[in-house]
Amino acid sequence: MDKGVDSLVLAASSEEAVAGWLQAVCEAVAGAGTGVEEPHIRNMACSLFILPEKIYLLNEYHTDQLPEVLAHCDVCDISSVGYDTDFALYSLLNFEFSESEKSGEWLFFFSSEYELGKFEKCLSAAWHQLFQTALPFVPVEAGRLRDRARETVTLLQSSAQRNDSVTRGREKFSNT
Repeated sequence: MDKGVDSLVLAASSEEAVAGWLQAVCEAVAGAGTGVEEPHIRNMACSLFILPEKIYLLNEYHTDQLPEVLAHCDVCDISSVGYDTDFALYSLLNFEFSESEKSGEWLFFFSSEYELGKFEKCLSAAWHQLFQTALPFVPVEAGRLRDRARETVTLLQSSAQRNDSVTRGREKFSNT
C-alpha cells in the first residue's frame, strides 16, 4: 500500500457476503445514490469500489461530509479497458450502450503505476468471474481524448511535485 493513503481492509466468509456488505455501505453513504447529473468532465479525488458485478465511484471530501456516489456501473457493461504505455498513470473504461445509461468512456487517473495495476487486477478478476474470459485491454487511440489524458497526467505530476516541494519546505522551516 502507498504511504499516506488511508485504506480499509475487510474480511468475510464468502465473496457474496463481501459484495452484499459493500453494496449496502455504498448505498448508505450515497443515500440510495444517483448517477452523475452533470454532463461536463471534471477532475476530482475519488474512491473506487469494484465489486463482483458493479463499480461505484465515490467522491473524497476532505471535510466532515460523508462521501457520495458520483457514478456506478455494471461490470458487464464494460467493453474494454484502454491503456497508454507511454503514460501509464491513467486508464480508460469503454462502455457498450446499455439500459444503465452508460455509454462512452470513463477516464481514471492514478497516483502511481502500482495503484493503476491494483485497479486493473481487481477489474480483471471481476470481469473474469462474470465472463470466464480475459478482460479486453486495448491501446488508447491517438486523438483528443488521449492528448487530454496525457496533458492531465503531466499536470497532475507537476502539481504533486510542487506540493511535495512545499511540504518539504514547510518541514525544513518548522524544524529550524
